[in-house]
Amino acid sequence: MTQPDAIEELTRALRADIDAIWQQILDEQDRLIAQWGTLHRPQRLHRLTLLQAHIRALADSADALAARAVAAATRGAYETGAWGTAIAAGTSAAFGAPDLDAITHLARDAMDNLLAATQGVRESTKQLVRTLTRDHVRSKLYTGKTAEQAARELARAIDGQGVAAVVYRNGARVGLGDYADMVLRTKTAEAYQEGGFQQGRALDIQWWEIFDGVGCGLDGHEDPNKANGLIVPSDTAERYPISHPRCTRVTSPRPDIRTASAAGRAEPTRPAEMRAIQEAAEKARTAATAPMVARARRATARVSRAANLRAGTVASAAQQRHMRLAPPA
Repeated sequence: MTQPDAIEELTRALRADIDAIWQQILDEQDRLIAQWGTLHRPQRLHRLTLLQAHIRALADSADALAARAVAAATRGAYETGAWGTAIAAGTSAAFGAPDLDAITHLARDAMDNLLAATQGVRESTKQLVRTLTRDHVRSKLYTGKTAEQAARELARAIDGQGVAAVVYRNGARVGLGDYADMVLRTKTAEAYQEGGFQQGRALDIQWWEIFDGVGCGLDGHEDPNKANGLIVPSDTAERYPISHPRCTRVTSPRPDIRTASAAGRAEPTRPAEMRAIQEAAEKARTAATAPMVARARRATARVSRAANLRAGTVASAAQQRHMRLAPPA
């Protein structure tokens, strides 16, 4: 059992856009490699300066994309999880100050991770440029070599110490696309779960049922205590909202259970029933948020129309001035 498709949909466009930015960074490195052997030393230094400026601009673009989308994706995932719990408990979701605080915290956490990744891109670019401009490296890689040999040497150097978003303790270098994908999937999964748990606290839900991959342990893949089908008390459910990065765990409320002995006798929820709960929750969330979305769109349209009218007025006045001042043909 996995989270509703709507959760993945919330970040699909952002993940694709950031991955496209990463591909541009890789393309920029490839262009550097292709040109390097044919360039003289001053030209190489200039080319490295351009590389750093271009990648910095691409990282800025990724930050701007994330800033526009992360808060909305986090809120959407949180609300979907909240409605899932409410529908399963036979009621409607209600939101208050604790929910706003939770959404704000989760969005900030996701944004901090993405900003750290783009900062990693900038820093690794600077390190690469510093390395490639050092005299002994320049001499080692390029003196007395053909353009093809120099390109191969540079490709190997970039492969070992090129641009990366994150470098793990084991030395693994991760690109911006992969890292952003992991962050967004993981953080929206946490938001989905936290939205459900917050509703559960308000509804005094004391027991939860976990739906997960067959091989997924409660606390990671190595945990022998497999999570799928477990019925656990609230503190355990909230301690393990997900098992690992990109986890798609769903924790569903069991309002029918009030005691440990009842939990031991409880029948598991059938997958078809769980899917029905998810679908009903998504419909309810969409219906509840549609008026807000519509109002926001109307307000945006009004601002846009006003801007267009102002632009038209200014253009007309400018045109009239030009016609008055223009010499006769």
